[in-house]
Amino acid sequence: MKIIKPDPFLAVYKYEKMEHPEKKLWWLAVKEKDVDDVDKLVELSHGNRETVERPQDWVILEELLKFFINRWPDEFNEFKKTVPQIRASRRKGGYTQNKEMMYLASLPPRFERLIKAVFPRQQFDKDFIYKLIRRYKVFSIGGER
Repeated sequence: MKIIKPDPFLAVYKYEKMEHPEKKLWWLAVKEKDVDDVDKLVELSHGNRETVERPQDWVILEELLKFFINRWPDEFNEFKKTVPQIRASRRKGGYTQNKEMMYLASLPPRFERLIKAVFPRQQFDKDFIYKLIRRYKVFSIGGER
């Protein structure tokens, strides 16, 4: 594996080791493609991103989904297998058995954390979820407008 770019945090690691010599630092080998994918996401999301509002934000969200599917395909396939079971456990429209709560969507926890990493103030309210399930039906549990 060839490192093309120097690690921009090397000075931080050296300082940390100097301040806390007993602390162990671990380096993890990462595939170059994974680094390139993360760099692409960082470049796309560069700027003041708080919530998913503009069309460009939805492009970034789509890239996050592609990254998630490519990086953790087994997790995504396992999630897709559970969606029909979740839908079957809900009444028509996504309601619970006692009709007290309506479920609109289900997201894989890691994908949800990726969204929160890029859009830290994004609320998973019904407006955002409705827009999300219109674009990506795989997350829909019920209750579409």
